[in-house]
Amino acid sequence: MLSTYRHSLLIGALLFGVCQSVQAQPETVGQIILASGQLQANQPNQTPRSLKRGSPFFAHDTLTTSNNSEAQLRFTDGTLVSLRPNSAFKIDQYKFSNAPAADHKNTTVDYTVSLVKGGLRSISGEIAKKDPNAYQINAGVATIGVRGTEFSLVLDQAGGLGAAAYAGRISVKNQGGSIEIGKGAEFNYAYVASAYKAPQGEPIRPSFMLNDPQIGQVNSGSSRSSICLQ
Repeated sequence: MLSTYRHSLLIGALLFGVCQSVQAQPETVGQIILASGQLQANQPNQTPRSLKRGSPFFAHDTLTTSNNSEAQLRFTDGTLVSLRPNSAFKIDQYKFSNAPAADHKNTTVDYTVSLVKGGLRSISGEIAKKDPNAYQINAGVATIGVRGTEFSLVLDQAGGLGAAAYAGRISVKNQGGSIEIGKGAEFNYAYVASAYKAPQGEPIRPSFMLNDPQIGQVNSGSSRSSICLQ
């Protein structure tokens, strides 16, 4: 009887552990569509994962590229992100439904990410179209909002932030002030020196933002993305 009781407890504990493991599985929020060189994903309290083309990534992942590495990501809402070498990109919060539009008119969406280091180029997706206020990028010295656009962000070695709007319009704001750049604005580029200094419009792209990675054009026969200068 005691042996049977212990056996039942053991089975119960194992089943509980399996259920907890299944429940703890993070939700897939996108897929890697190009990876050149080393690309790694880190989740809190988990072993780092090496990613390749076709790998899924999850909410709360921090994706990092190394020297001479690049990556392109596609989120489930269609947002595209291209990471420069030596970059770290964290997915803080993400919520989006693939259900037909009529089924999720009133559902909440959320795209909150952080550029921890390095740089990225991005084309916003359905979340920015549905609710621009739900789309936010934290980039150290400033926060970026969009109105449906293509843009680049790069952190320099001093911790400053360069921003470029190629299509549409973005807002760059911090404790010092804010500026909008892009379509219809005075400037297409901006630089932010610190979290307490207002973003400044720039007539030309900051030099450290050259060699911007191209985005949205992936050659299935190539292991690397092409580079364009704008």
